[in-house]
Amino acid sequence: MNIEEAIAEFELQHHKKYSAKDKKKILDVVQELQITEFKVTVDHISNIKTGVVNLANEIGIHSTMVVTGAPFSGSTDRGPEPYEHRPHHFGLEGWSDDGRSKTESSGIVYVTCPVTTYKVPANTECECGEVHLEN
Repeated sequence: MNIEEAIAEFELQHHKKYSAKDKKKILDVVQELQITEFKVTVDHISNIKTGVVNLANEIGIHSTMVVTGAPFSGSTDRGPEPYEHRPHHFGLEGWSDDGRSKTESSGIVYVTCPVTTYKVPANTECECGEVHLEN
């Protein structure tokens, strides 16, 4: 799928939207690095979409950052931690709510993992190994 389709699918599950500024930066990075084919990654334990990557796994697009293996305009080289194969980082502003409550639309309450920063279902084991409780 193309980047627009991947972003739309990722946003849809989380009921959030990238800001216009963040979306432009994502599209600029994708164009600069000449990446064309993407997929949405899924945590197989929680079945939650966790980000967007290209098929060669050279770029990771999350709700709060873009990480790549190659440098791009505005990126910071953070070294091998926490993503050894994607040291180049650019922080995004973060999502805005699309106006629909997650609990209204799915009946599931989500919490943010402090380790991965992903939204995960409350009271279930996260990929970090912890169970995050509903506040």
